[in-house]
Amino acid sequence: MNYFIGISSCKNLQDLNLSECSAVNDEAIKIITAGCHILLYLNLAHTEVTDQSFRSLARHCHFLQFLSVAYSRQFSDRAFLHITNGRGCRKLAHLDVSGCTQLTSIGFDAIAEAFRDLENLVMDDMSNLSDKHMNNLCKRLNNLKQISMWSSARQLSGFAFKQMSLLTQLTIIKFDANKMITDDHLRLICRSCSEISHLSITDCPSLTDNCMKSIGSLKQLRVLNMADCLLITDTGIKSLTDGPCTLRLRELNLTNCMRISDGSMTNLSRRCKRLAYLKLCYLDQVSENGLELIGQMDQLISIDITGTQTSDTSLKSLGNSGNLRSVTLSSCRQITDLGLTKFATSCTNLEYLNLSFCTQLTDNAIRSMAFCCKYLTTLNICSCSLLTDMSLQYLSGVCKYLYEIDISYCQLITDKGLKYLRRNSHYLKRIILIECSNISRAAIDKLVLKIPYVQYHYTNKPSELGK
Repeated sequence: MNYFIGISSCKNLQDLNLSECSAVNDEAIKIITAGCHILLYLNLAHTEVTDQSFRSLARHCHFLQFLSVAYSRQFSDRAFLHITNGRGCRKLAHLDVSGCTQLTSIGFDAIAEAFRDLENLVMDDMSNLSDKHMNNLCKRLNNLKQISMWSSARQLSGFAFKQMSLLTQLTIIKFDANKMITDDHLRLICRSCSEISHLSITDCPSLTDNCMKSIGSLKQLRVLNMADCLLITDTGIKSLTDGPCTLRLRELNLTNCMRISDGSMTNLSRRCKRLAYLKLCYLDQVSENGLELIGQMDQLISIDITGTQTSDTSLKSLGNSGNLRSVTLSSCRQITDLGLTKFATSCTNLEYLNLSFCTQLTDNAIRSMAFCCKYLTTLNICSCSLLTDMSLQYLSGVCKYLYEIDISYCQLITDKGLKYLRRNSHYLKRIILIECSNISRAAIDKLVLKIPYVQYHYTNKPSELGK
């Protein structure tokens, strides 16, 4: 407890992160808040705080703007009633109650009453979230700008989304896995919340092309994530790209939208000139010709085309986008040494590269890539079964900034390869080597002495070792 008394003596303390601190309890919060009157940021995620801690916050924290109690499950609805009856926390702008499944609609009513100026509300991993929870939130939190409901929206009906349209100041909306939201609901939200800049609505199987025109009309839209919305087709993408959203759109995720084909690639390359981050994973209908068009997007910084028909030709074209820093080519099994060599020649500033399950690659490809991409910090070559110790020799000798590498299931890599990494990769902090049968326990023990984080699989038991 002396530790918390010491903290309370810091009268000018504004930011305090106590997340996952097992020693934090109601008495500790009472001591800290009694001394630190100008706290602006307080993180109590994964702690054992109860309703009494909220009584202390209501009494002392008059300037608090950020509060996280995510995954802290010892408090009840009464916690926010204490805030309602006190004078503190009235300037709160950000609240995170993710994983607090003990809260009922009564607790959410208290939140809506206590934090009228709230701007950001995070409610991820709340499997019990229902229309009742949302009702008063949407009616009273008129200043709300950001709402996040990852893994929480499954039980929400169309009524909840109609209520959400009352939050006209919303700029960021995130939720997933809801079967009840329809094109009409999304149109209503887009019409009411015209300043939306970030829209993530993944795995919503009822959404069709009919909603895409409304999304395309959002003039401030910068981020759009519609992964796993299976009914979206080329028609929907055309409606999107015909709208004014293309003027600012910087990030787009169409992962697993399996009805999208080359026509969408044409529209994206012609209209979305500012796209910097693009995910097109598992688009079976997009051919090699469609993928070649991506290379015309010269603003791209990050691209993920996992599980697509990417070949050497399309990979070479992708290299024409000279600003790429992050590229994921996982499970692009048609790629050979020739394609990766030509790609790497054009992308010399690459920092992140995922080549997992690109099973045709050999040491020659890694050699070319290493000499071209000297600034590489993260590399995944999991299940590239033809790679040997030579690849690690090239990487450790040339890629001096390498920070993380995954060599899992590379059965031809031996203790000798680890020796290269241990001796030459001075910035290496993380290495994953699952099911590398030719690497001995002795070599791993030596690696642990040098590398802070090592994850390996030995004698059928997964392990993590750290210094």
